[in-house]
Amino acid sequence: MAAVHAGSSQCLYCRNQDLNAGFLVSYSYCEHQDVCLKDAWNYIRRDCLSTWKRGNELTMDACQPEVVSCPGFVSSPEKYQKYENQTWSIAAGSKCTVSVDATAGIARVIFSSSLYLGINFDAKIDEVITIDSGI
Repeated sequence: MAAVHAGSSQCLYCRNQDLNAGFLVSYSYCEHQDVCLKDAWNYIRRDCLSTWKRGNELTMDACQPEVVSCPGFVSSPEKYQKYENQTWSIAAGSKCTVSVDATAGIARVIFSSSLYLGINFDAKIDEVITIDSGI
């Protein structure tokens, strides 16, 4: 018998919100109830049969997202002065790896605004990500 488990969009949402929360705001996740609460410490009688876990402590893999495919980008000197836009969406509770090939030339990519998009890379939404050539 095979067990199938769908990734939790609440878990991923909680992780993203807590990683981007400001001072004095936190998001916590209860795996047993699959719920994310803003400032869970305010809810004295809101029990969780597992434990409340801060969103910033959750790893992407702990949320068990479904892996889907995404388009990649290959840079070259011919593309330096051209803007190329690729738009796609993925379902809640899923993740993908975007491949950026900078072998032939420096690559710059931007992931545009979205309340529900998280990047598991040292970058932020709407900021230019630069990958040096040869990588």
